[in-house]
Amino acid sequence: MVCALALTISVLNKPLPLDIESGEAYFLAGRKRLGILDISVEAAQCHYLAGLFHKSHLRTMAAWNNFQQSAQYTQMLLSGCQPELTIKDRHLLDRLFFSNIRMEG
Repeated sequence: MVCALALTISVLNKPLPLDIESGEAYFLAGRKRLGILDISVEAAQCHYLAGLFHKSHLRTMAAWNNFQQSAQYTQMLLSGCQPELTIKDRHLLDRLFFSNIRMEG
């Protein structure tokens, strides 16, 4: 997902060489693996990144779906689904939770 985003969007208004076809290929490869992820911090992050990819390509309904899935995973993890979360994972989930709220609104 990160490679797909890096190839298709510019960061902080700096023009980058865009490679839309390669970005779509990376995204499709990553999207195939989203369904096999367990509920985890990584799964929540991947759904969030997929939502960013869709949003950057003006696919609002697909983006909303991924942000919603990321928010659900994040909420389940924060509510105690995985008690063995490290402090680092907990802080990451806190940031991801608020990022999801910002993107859904």
